[in-house]
Amino acid sequence: MKTMLKKLSAFSIGPIVAAFIGFINVPVITHVISTEEYGRSSMFVVAQSMIALVLYLGLDQAFVREFNGYRREKSKLIKNAMLIPAALSVLAACVILLFAPWISWLLFGSRTEIFPTAGLAIMLPFMVVYNFSLLNIRMQERGLLYSFFMIALKAATLLITLLLFFGLEKSFRSVVYAIAIAEILNGIAAGLFLVREIRADSVPAPVDTALIGRMLRFGIPLIPAALLVWAMTSMDKIMLRAMMTYGELGLYEAAFKIVNALGIVQTWFTLLWTPIAYRWHEEKRPTAKYSCVMKLVTVMMTVLCLLILCLKDLVAWVLGGNFAASIFIFPFLLLHPIMYTMSETTALGINFSRRTSFNILVSVVSGGANILLNYLLIPLWGGRGAAIATGLSYVVFFWMRSLISRGLWYRFPLTEPAFYSVLIVGNCLAHTFLTEGLAAYIISAFSLVLILILNVPKLKRYKDILTADDAVKEEALP
Repeated sequence: MKTMLKKLSAFSIGPIVAAFIGFINVPVITHVISTEEYGRSSMFVVAQSMIALVLYLGLDQAFVREFNGYRREKSKLIKNAMLIPAALSVLAACVILLFAPWISWLLFGSRTEIFPTAGLAIMLPFMVVYNFSLLNIRMQERGLLYSFFMIALKAATLLITLLLFFGLEKSFRSVVYAIAIAEILNGIAAGLFLVREIRADSVPAPVDTALIGRMLRFGIPLIPAALLVWAMTSMDKIMLRAMMTYGELGLYEAAFKIVNALGIVQTWFTLLWTPIAYRWHEEKRPTAKYSCVMKLVTVMMTVLCLLILCLKDLVAWVLGGNFAASIFIFPFLLLHPIMYTMSETTALGINFSRRTSFNILVSVVSGGANILLNYLLIPLWGGRGAAIATGLSYVVFFWMRSLISRGLWYRFPLTEPAFYSVLIVGNCLAHTFLTEGLAAYIISAFSLVLILILNVPKLKRYKDILTADDAVKEEALP
């Protein structure tokens, strides 16, 4: 338990500080540029995330899956996992530069934004190096080093944004350039660390086609699912871009950035939990421990969601007058990190069984729901409609992953996830549409009291299960 808490503390530094820096970066931008300019900058991020999914071919996830079996041959695994993504990143950069005017129009509504488009192309190889270096550090459970690189990326983005606002121009271009330059600089730094790790490995690291083939067989089935998950987080922006204005997209993106602060918590938990869960699985730990983690994470994420909803007026103050309307958009966007984090504890059966092709089914259903709801709700409520579509699609995502995993793994309890799902959605509805008076806050306060009454008596029981000798027989949670 002490070892787990020590690792938890090390991994916590990066997400917490990075979230704080990222949170600061949002008002820095929203107080300087217009909603329209902010909307244009969001399309750059959408393109970056889409291209990344294609470049990796699922090999980043395959790297994680194979890591424990190659601890003595890390350089071999790293080189073979990175080979194809690195080559594809260079190819993608060439294609973007070749068709720069068309891509410029697609992203920014003008064919003349060649330099921002070139920034997207140039940063791609550095992004691949940066991400694989961090995966290597993460799987070694080196929390402090991982935190350093995470903080460095966010700090560089903020600093460069400020320098460009005052030294170049106050427009979306400065935001885009800052993202690209920060990614390049951190890619170089992380790459130097990765090279040192590879050189320190005395085991030869030739190209191993058998290893690459095995990783591709694991990773490629993840690509359609990953693309559909990307659609769940990006189709809202694309459809807002097509059906509304850059101004409405800017309001939506500001709300999304606020939610990203909570997304850092999601990332932090995933980074910590994934290596531990795989190790527990290999050591055949009792399933009661997994059930305990599921329950604790569900309760904690629900409480966090409710607390943030109660602080939404503070969000309006932080964003500034032009972006104040974003506070009625962001409630349902909270369901993205909330439901995703909860599903990381319930969906382990899919990866444990190596049946990753089920992720395609999950993403088809939830992604299809997202697109349909966006089509129906954006014309009615604009950014609010897009947020509702995204939030509800993540509820579907959670339940699809959980039910499939339960069938492949063990029959963990579903009553509490169902209760908290309804509680979260109800509170998000209240804070989205009850724009006058204290009604929404009263509902959230009542929900928090109810959660405390239901869970405080169980805390000792949860602690006993997590700290119990693993040799004891499995037992169900109350």
